[in-house]
Amino acid sequence: MMTYEQCVSELYNTPLFGEKTSLDSLSEFLEVINNPHESLQFIHVAGTNGKGSICAMLASIYQSAGYKVGLFTSPHLISVNERIRINNVNISDDDLVNTYEFLQKLLANQTMDHPINPTFFETVFIMALHYFMTNQVDIVILETGIGGLKDCTNIIPSPLLSMITLVDYDHVEILGTDIESIAIQKAGIIKNNCPVVYMKQSQIVNDVIELESQKKDANVIGISDNLYKIDTKGIKNIDFSVKYKYYDYKGLKLKTNADYHVIYATMAIAAIHELKHLFPV
Repeated sequence: MMTYEQCVSELYNTPLFGEKTSLDSLSEFLEVINNPHESLQFIHVAGTNGKGSICAMLASIYQSAGYKVGLFTSPHLISVNERIRINNVNISDDDLVNTYEFLQKLLANQTMDHPINPTFFETVFIMALHYFMTNQVDIVILETGIGGLKDCTNIIPSPLLSMITLVDYDHVEILGTDIESIAIQKAGIIKNNCPVVYMKQSQIVNDVIELESQKKDANVIGISDNLYKIDTKGIKNIDFSVKYKYYDYKGLKLKTNADYHVIYATMAIAAIHELKHLFPV
């Protein structure tokens, strides 16, 4: 068994970028580990800004409600373990090593017509899927890497809910040099008959998301700033309320004074509300 330091060293020597593994090839490989992407339940989150905030809020709410919550995010600040969490606890060093070694043995013995050579992000994502399935989590909050349409996280066939945050210029060399092209990539996570919660923003982005939702027969819910009201604001906190459909959520608090976090919290509340028949909170 390799040491944790050896494992991390090998991971970091895996190409960070490079040719993406096709979703078809990735799907074929995942069959070897019993298709975790088909057995787990996901909330899939894409966007340029706000993904991490929404993912953290959703994971915290569901954990507080008693569910076992898997959380996959990027990048990490200190250790790669941060990218794979269950109930806000990083994957342990031993579990990281065991999961990595398990995956490497499978990669070394591929019998597929088109063997895969995953990038760093793809490797960690496959590890996360296996870890979440092995630990039988109730729900996975899944943050995309780059874009959405061609992102390896888009291998999941039918999420409980897709979410799209603020779309802005990022990774233009990959996603496109104009907002419409970037929005098309982000909206690529929208799946047939799977509801969508998105942040209303520029008309170009809104139109892309609404049209893609219409094509996929997906119920789409746009979240705008008229759904919430900031009641009081302190140096390190915001008290606010949200009116969503026929429900009033009052006495809500955030430990920040950044206004933009309120719309992300509103999106999280909308997501929780839309899934209350499956995961009551």
